[in-house]
Amino acid sequence: MGKLYREYFNIDPKYYAAVTADLIEQGKVSWKGFLPHETFVKLLEVTYKALSGQDPRSIWVEGAYGTGKSHAALTVKSILDATDEEVIEYFDDFGLRQDLRDQYIALKNNGKILTIHRVGSAGIDTDLDLILAVQQSIMAALKANGIENHGDASMKDAFLHWMESPVNHDYFEALIRQEKYAWTFGSATAQDVVEQLNNGSTKLVEATMRNVMTVLKDAGQYGLFSDVNDMANWIKSVIEENKLSAILFVWDEFSEYFISHPVSLTGFQTLAEISASHPFYFMLVTHESRNLFADAATAKKTFNRFVGDSTVRIDLPENIAFDLMYKAMKTTNDPVLAPQWERDKNDLNDELVSVRNLIVSTAKRQTSLGHKTVISDNQLRNIVPMHPYAALILMQIAVLFTSNQRSMFDFIISNDMTDAKGFKWYINNYGPDDEQNLLTVDLLWDFFYGKGQNGLDDAVRGILDNYRMLNADRFLPDEQRVLKVILLLQAVAFRKGDNELLRPNEQNLDLAFAGTDWSKGKALAIAKGLIEKGVIFQKPVGGGKTEYSVANGAASDVNMAELIQKISAETKTQALITNSDAPLIDKLGFCLPPAFEKRYIVEATSYASFTATVQKMKALQRPERFKLIITFSINDTEQQQLHQQIVKAVNMPSNDIVFVECMTPLGKDLLQQYANNMAFSKYHTGKDNTQAKHFANQAGNVLSEWRRNIVSGAFILYDNEHKAGQHRTQLTDLQEALREKNQRKYYYGLEHYSLNATMYNLYQPANGAGFGITQTLSGAYSNSNKKMSFETALDGAWKVERYWEDPAKQGLTIVHIKKRVMELVEQGFDNGSGRVSILNILHEMEKEPFGFMPSSVTAFVMGFVLKEYATPDFFWSNGSRSEQMTVDKMKTMIGNAVNELSNHDSKYKEELIVTMSPDVRSFLNCAVTAFDLSRSVCGSVESTRDQLRIKMKSFAFPIWCIKYTLGHEQLETPRNILEQLIDQFSVIVNTANGGHDTESDIAASIGKLVRENPTAEGNLARLMTGDQCRKGMLEYLKIYRDGLLVRLSTEIGDGGAYIDEVKKRFNASDANWVWAKVSADEKISDVILDYQIVQESNKSLPKCISIRETTSAWNARTNNIHIPCEAVAKLTGDLGPFLQQLAIMKQNNALLDQHKQTFYDLLMTQRESFEQFYKSQVNYFKQDANAFLSGLDDAEIAELYESFPQGQFTKGKSDYYKFVQAEVEKFVLRQWKKKLRDLWQEKTGTKDPKDWSTHYSMPILCMFDDAERAAVKPIFQIVISANPNEADAKKAMDFLTSATFYDRLQSPEERDRCFMQRIVGTYQVLLNDPDQIRHHLSGTLYEDAYDWMNNSSVQREIKKLAEKEYLLTGSDRAMAIIDQMSTEQLRSYLRGRIQDDTEFGIQILKNQ
Repeated sequence: MGKLYREYFNIDPKYYAAVTADLIEQGKVSWKGFLPHETFVKLLEVTYKALSGQDPRSIWVEGAYGTGKSHAALTVKSILDATDEEVIEYFDDFGLRQDLRDQYIALKNNGKILTIHRVGSAGIDTDLDLILAVQQSIMAALKANGIENHGDASMKDAFLHWMESPVNHDYFEALIRQEKYAWTFGSATAQDVVEQLNNGSTKLVEATMRNVMTVLKDAGQYGLFSDVNDMANWIKSVIEENKLSAILFVWDEFSEYFISHPVSLTGFQTLAEISASHPFYFMLVTHESRNLFADAATAKKTFNRFVGDSTVRIDLPENIAFDLMYKAMKTTNDPVLAPQWERDKNDLNDELVSVRNLIVSTAKRQTSLGHKTVISDNQLRNIVPMHPYAALILMQIAVLFTSNQRSMFDFIISNDMTDAKGFKWYINNYGPDDEQNLLTVDLLWDFFYGKGQNGLDDAVRGILDNYRMLNADRFLPDEQRVLKVILLLQAVAFRKGDNELLRPNEQNLDLAFAGTDWSKGKALAIAKGLIEKGVIFQKPVGGGKTEYSVANGAASDVNMAELIQKISAETKTQALITNSDAPLIDKLGFCLPPAFEKRYIVEATSYASFTATVQKMKALQRPERFKLIITFSINDTEQQQLHQQIVKAVNMPSNDIVFVECMTPLGKDLLQQYANNMAFSKYHTGKDNTQAKHFANQAGNVLSEWRRNIVSGAFILYDNEHKAGQHRTQLTDLQEALREKNQRKYYYGLEHYSLNATMYNLYQPANGAGFGITQTLSGAYSNSNKKMSFETALDGAWKVERYWEDPAKQGLTIVHIKKRVMELVEQGFDNGSGRVSILNILHEMEKEPFGFMPSSVTAFVMGFVLKEYATPDFFWSNGSRSEQMTVDKMKTMIGNAVNELSNHDSKYKEELIVTMSPDVRSFLNCAVTAFDLSRSVCGSVESTRDQLRIKMKSFAFPIWCIKYTLGHEQLETPRNILEQLIDQFSVIVNTANGGHDTESDIAASIGKLVRENPTAEGNLARLMTGDQCRKGMLEYLKIYRDGLLVRLSTEIGDGGAYIDEVKKRFNASDANWVWAKVSADEKISDVILDYQIVQESNKSLPKCISIRETTSAWNARTNNIHIPCEAVAKLTGDLGPFLQQLAIMKQNNALLDQHKQTFYDLLMTQRESFEQFYKSQVNYFKQDANAFLSGLDDAEIAELYESFPQGQFTKGKSDYYKFVQAEVEKFVLRQWKKKLRDLWQEKTGTKDPKDWSTHYSMPILCMFDDAERAAVKPIFQIVISANPNEADAKKAMDFLTSATFYDRLQSPEERDRCFMQRIVGTYQVLLNDPDQIRHHLSGTLYEDAYDWMNNSSVQREIKKLAEKEYLLTGSDRAMAIIDQMSTEQLRSYLRGRIQDDTEFGIQILKNQ
């Protein structure tokens, strides 16, 4: 088996397809590695134009996925962030223009350029989302660059506005109370911060705002700006205060924002327009820009915000694409494999010469609009085993996808080794010796289509789906390969048809397999076979050329004439009007100018649908709208039928519909053209979707021509004034008639103003209302053409005080509007409630002669005529809440009402303008004085209520407690009046007061009482303190239930802590002001119950002074109960339920509130019974566990029970019995073990055989001969064992009881004899002192003395001792013996030695 390509090279793990800012920052990818090309140089040039001020607009970068547009944008950012040396090195290394290099150096040295990078715009649905995203990114960049000034001064107004919300005020208060801000803010409150910003010096304001911004940034709170204009002003401030030369905001993956905002881009455009006055520029990076906008006008307006009125398209030139492929292939450095691969690579390339030549020569011949550079032969050689033509197709593959699902880079780096067969899969399965030793175009199929189709362009999917629809898996393998190539080429050509090398023709099909084991022409022969099978066909494409296309059905099978006739007969007028890909009318926009298009509800119909359309219109209940039906026909016959129907309908009684008869039928000729094109489209659908789409577009063009004919044709207008009809010569004439009809009824309508068409749509109505209130113009509401501006429309009233009172201006439309709105407001104020609904005003203004419609101009004019009410003299309210009126409040409520008028929202809550009565003012003043509140945050009932809540939270107890101190105070105001006021203040802060009065009504009631009793305000100021609330609660507790809690406290001896226990009950909800007296009584009774439990429990437990201590004491008791409650409760009769309560307490480690009363009742009756049970637990244990205790006497049972660990009381019975059984078994074994140990101790004076061995420094087993040792060894093991079983223990007990060896064990002489004989052995000849030997072994060996018997370590040590002794004395003794031996004795000894000792015999032989 030959080698695989993976043995020669692999994909570089450091090769990153998608380059991100993180990868660059982490050093994994260097921006300096980006290969510059023509389109990148264009991006550098455009960026320089913007930043240098030559064309001070933002930059838009676009390109298909995988073209490196994100990397290109990041490289521009990196160049701006880099040092001069790095920039020079980059430009010089790649041979870029020196003049451009010098321009960038000068640009960077001209001042600080702040660069920002952000990825993704999904989820930015509103301008607020856009504001937050931009602000977070800019502030993060400022912080990263060490710039401390974050536009703090310009944020002051935004922060102060944000702090007007009580919720935000409280939130900020909590933030600055954190320990880490102690040095920054000291004891200053949130209100102190507001005061410093409002009244402090410039220096103090700047310092305070820096501290504020630090807190908000730490908390992740960015949402201070209310609209995009505020954000734009902040960005300008950031640039000015930090003296930045520019901000470049690179925003990658911005396509989603344009997709989700195809029309309304005002928020973004406002930010983009900053560049007109300040150097703030976006660099947007998107997928291809086509189809991102709803219409050409929006697209044009958007492109005007960018340099060159267009995008900078990044294309990846083929030469760079091939270089990137080559860079990804990391060749082995193995000295054997590397030269093998070089040879194989050359062999492969030798077969591909003609392929490379054709690709290179074609590339040179094509201009490609200057976006691509010429491919070199060497670049194509480098990328084998990828076939050069497959590589060419691969680099175009991203155009097939609408998202980044697949690209050239994904194919190269994919690790999927199963379904999605990428480049790694190929080199892991093929090598140079395989038949498919080149990765050809057909091998791209599985990766880009085989595994799922997510992200494929719809038209492309339609092409590739033909493979599945043809059941191509049944074809021969080679046929499948050819079909895949044709389909991929069709798909690429559909999106990139300008390149000759990408067309599905004979040349390219043959090219796709050139250089492989297929002979020239084989692919064409297979294609011819597929044509004969009807799978594909060759279609002419002009110039005598043909291209392959999937047939999916043969043309001969269809009689086109019959199909055309069938479609012509089936074509219905209504379908052409409503369901065509090119709709005949665009509803309102076709018939009516934008200024009054909303006045008419328009339906288009044909003869077949006429009756149903009329019935639908009659059912509509829109009294301030005109109902308009316009009719269309295919031919003269249908037109006559429609005419008769219209005349009949317009003469019906109570008819309220306007009819328009279009006098221009489609006609026979256009119908024939339409049918022809639709027939061919239908035929090609599923076979050649490209052709199908072409013919469908042609059919749409036919309908467009009919539309043009209609515009210039005649109409007849029918209404109740013109039942015989009014002839109108063309569309503009018809529109004028409809305008006049509207003018006659709504002569004070806003549609008569000359304004931008967009003002008659609905766009940011709250902002529009705000501009009307402040009489300023900005963004979409401004117009450089003064004739079309609001200031011209409202000329005579614009910025004129009390213009409606000027006799000379009574004819102005705006004066009539103003007077009617004032009349409606005053009617509301005078109706007793002092309030008027904005929505009701709008409903009234919908009526003639005004006819307001939900639009931007309506919002603007409403703001303009209501601006006199947008002051602190009035309130905003939604019925349940009210706040002091502000411009923001007014503009928001107008915006909400206009939106509601346009599209009903079930969540909408009616908003009101409320006038402030003297009683309400009195309430506000009293609240501020009595509760020591800041007047600046108490401008409305709502905000004052919130401040009262905050204040009352700081009190220990509810303010109604103060009523119980009044008898001890010297007061000027009658006691009953103060009690009423205290009760009313308690109600107004409690949203769940249960009454029917609104907060405004309650406030007015308080104010009235205060006005009638002038001294009340001062008395309340002395009374409304936390100390007074505490005193009041103490007084109340003295009388509540005859002072029971106070008495219990004394008996328990808690030192008066009962008042703190009561306070804890009120603090539980963190809102003591919600506690009415009835609710408070319940909580006090709960505390009394706690104290009763403590008092009664103290009779059995160590003294406790709190319920927590008592609970812990009871749990300590039950810890010492070693029987489960589940078992013992059944044995104890009436005591059982109390034990169960104790078990619940133990499980929860607390006495839960819902159990306290039950516990107390049982405690009162069972406490003494529990004491008796607690002392006699063993008896209950014997009853319960009797089955497990056989054989144990009472003393042993008691001993066993006492040995149980704590925690048994809450254990389940099943687990407990298993536990008892195991403990009994262990107890019995422990008893046997004890008996064995006691006997051994008695007989030997040691703990066990191992202890005996240690004590005498010798193994006890050496005291026995071999036969005895075999018998005693297992017995000794039992004695030594920590947990012998019962049978072994009995066996050992019997053996030891009858044993007779104890005297031997006690005898020193016997111990020495056995040790020398069985441990020292033959070495006794040399070693004769047993104590000395034992001492040596004990100090040398690690083994226990018990294990010395037959131990090799012991024998080695003894041998060492013997050898040492032999050298000292033994050899001399041996020599002395030899000297005394006769010759014969020596000969005999030597013979014996020679026979048994080989080494000794060899020594004799050597000396021969």
